[in-house]
Amino acid sequence: MLITHLDATVSMEDIDRLKKIILNLRFKSDLSNSKLLNIIANFANLTDSYYSSINVNSIEDFDTSRGDDYLNSLNLSYKFLLDDDYPENLKLIKNPPAILFYRGTWKKELFYKAISIVGTRTPTESGKKITAKLSSELSNNGFTIISGMAFGIDREAHLGALEVSGNTVAVLASSPNEPTPINNEDVYKRILDSGGIVISDAIPNQEVMPYSFANRNRIVAALSQATLVVEAGGKSGALITAELARKYGKHVFAVPGDLSNPVSSGTNTLIKNGKARLVTSLGDILNAMDMPNNSGILERENLQNLTDKEIRTYNALINAMYVEEINSIIKSDISDTIGTLTALELKGYISLTTEGKYKRLANLN
Repeated sequence: MLITHLDATVSMEDIDRLKKIILNLRFKSDLSNSKLLNIIANFANLTDSYYSSINVNSIEDFDTSRGDDYLNSLNLSYKFLLDDDYPENLKLIKNPPAILFYRGTWKKELFYKAISIVGTRTPTESGKKITAKLSSELSNNGFTIISGMAFGIDREAHLGALEVSGNTVAVLASSPNEPTPINNEDVYKRILDSGGIVISDAIPNQEVMPYSFANRNRIVAALSQATLVVEAGGKSGALITAELARKYGKHVFAVPGDLSNPVSSGTNTLIKNGKARLVTSLGDILNAMDMPNNSGILERENLQNLTDKEIRTYNALINAMYVEEINSIIKSDISDTIGTLTALELKGYISLTTEGKYKRLANLN
């Protein structure tokens, strides 16, 4: 069910009220996400009899701020399906989460250019190294790294981005106020400290069930423009994420592995069956996605007239990009970023397009 807007008779005040209603209804365990989407889609025309059918005596009981107060007490926030900054990619899938809970600083720019990296919880040392390397390189090319914060490949994917001050988003099977696995708490803290976010469709303190991981996998696949699988066994959950990505029309990539090691049987099969492009380097991903390679980060000696801040800003400028997109990568005050871009423009390194985007005038690597 794709919901992008409501009936024209529904006002902004109605939408604000609907947001509170859906949040409070989300805490009713017997209400499926599909039912919540049905309420959203038909909000202007629903009757008391409908609400009675979902065991709600009076919908007015749910038109309160108690849900917001409860989340605030847990230091959690949420995004509603009809919020302007709810991820557009997620809206496009069947049965998108009506409510996403999160902890951290929400920035819609995080999802403009994102790739998910997934794989086994028991990787080889080689698998860990290639994951960290590709994650760092993708981060340097402006990608947000999305993963599930599980042990193994997920952990290395997040850490690879963090090591180069890149953007990374963790999607949990559990609620963001009770992150799992608990032994990955260091990664959880680093993601939040770096300006990233941790999200889930699970309500606070919800027990983690088998379906929780399936929900997590579909969100990971939907949020990204591409999915990269590194070391996955024949029955790995990472293969489910890859299949979902294919279903959603996303790029799917896989790193080949040792034929004798079961941990690579899933990735090798993806490649063999033509369900994933073989990846041995960053270039394989960027070429498939028709994106320029910025892996050669500019060194100071190549740009004699630029300050460190100008070099960093120039490096962040992958394609023609809006100020907000550039700022989401360099994580600076927006006014400072505008000032730096102006300086680069005056020095002849970048220009402003008619669309209001900044682009490089030359490759200075």
